[in-house]
Amino acid sequence: MSPKYKTIISEILHKRTELEKAGFSKEEDFALTAFFDLVQQSDDLQSLIDIARGVLKVFFNWDSEIHLYEPEYKETTDDSSPTGQTRDQQGSRKKLRIQNQIYLQGGSLFVPISGNEHLRNPYGLPHHYLGSLEIKNGEKLTAQEILFLQKISDRIGCALHRRILAKQDSDHLQFINTLIADIEHNVIVPNMIFRLFLHRIRAKIKKNKHIEQILKKSYNELANLKDPSVERINKCLVEMAEVNRSLEEEYNNLEKHYRNTSLFLETLFRKSHFEAGTFVLKKRTCKFKQEVIDPQLDRFLPRFKQKGIHIDNSLGGVPDIEIELVVDVGLISQVYSNLFSNALKYTREITNSNNEKVKYIAFGWEKVSGIFEGGKDGIKFNVFSTGPHIDPDETEKIFEDGYRGRNSVGEPGTGHGLSFVKKVVQIHGGITGYEPTPHGNNFYFILPVEE
Repeated sequence: MSPKYKTIISEILHKRTELEKAGFSKEEDFALTAFFDLVQQSDDLQSLIDIARGVLKVFFNWDSEIHLYEPEYKETTDDSSPTGQTRDQQGSRKKLRIQNQIYLQGGSLFVPISGNEHLRNPYGLPHHYLGSLEIKNGEKLTAQEILFLQKISDRIGCALHRRILAKQDSDHLQFINTLIADIEHNVIVPNMIFRLFLHRIRAKIKKNKHIEQILKKSYNELANLKDPSVERINKCLVEMAEVNRSLEEEYNNLEKHYRNTSLFLETLFRKSHFEAGTFVLKKRTCKFKQEVIDPQLDRFLPRFKQKGIHIDNSLGGVPDIEIELVVDVGLISQVYSNLFSNALKYTREITNSNNEKVKYIAFGWEKVSGIFEGGKDGIKFNVFSTGPHIDPDETEKIFEDGYRGRNSVGEPGTGHGLSFVKKVVQIHGGITGYEPTPHGNNFYFILPVEE
């Protein structure tokens, strides 16, 4: 018997004892059963309210109202007794005290309706307050009747809680879908226009270089004629050559940035991800080094240099022979981006076996035979960085979403990067992992080789 099953058995026995002590009448038991059965047959909020009021009317001839808490009308009073605006089934608003106990007001008995404390708190109120059950002319109700009302209000609360959460989730999803449509319309499509601007800039640079060649030719002709203006032309020519060189360099930087940003935008905000509720791959054959690794390394190289981190080929580097894999280029590119980003933050200087102080990262790949089901081969991609090892008790947690290791103190981040890596690799049918090595830490992922 599992520990969880034992806990459930214990809870059931406790509930049985509790119900026996309550001593509900046959009519009260029937009312609770009728409410539970009828509520299972509907999922909208108004039906829940109508069923609850109907059961109380049919079985006990009690007139009742159910007031639902509306967070947008929350307010406080001078006597520090929290209040909230509620709305009954006729739509009229009523100010009621928010408290986790029964009270009388205006001849009516009010029983708080609270949700399930194990579910997400929809409003952030104490005791998961959701509203109140009002019984008209409730001053003369017996203690047994009040106990029954508490029990049925608990059942109303559980059913109500799930409906409120479902509505919030539905509204959230609707907002996300609208947001994605807006992103596609207002971000991704306009982003494509930048490509047109880049083409125009490239054309202008090309024209400038053509003018530079004409000036150079004119300079040579005038120099032969010993024309006095030749020095001025030479000065302009030198300046123009420098401007053209700088323009081309900046253009190349812009184009690289544009390509990478566009790739990530179009990959992360892919409409199909949000429709399916998970990553949806767009796989194709690619030259891994050229299309995935090189662009990401190119982005990080200036920052590696700035922090004194060298690129080493101790893992064999990336072979000249291109390995073609079938992957989602955008998502796998972000895997490398996240791994390089972590290396940038956590690479530390060490003393190697030659007693030299070194600080470097290394990356490479190797073939792994028969690692996947059915004896399928894989390719292991490594990103290594020098530094102290990750504590053994943390190695199982580092790929969990939101987890940040003890070595992350003072470093920016959310603990999402390695979790993203794991998810992307998993949907490619691959494996992620970490291994300590003599000089530092190696993060890797293994992708199956398509047959």
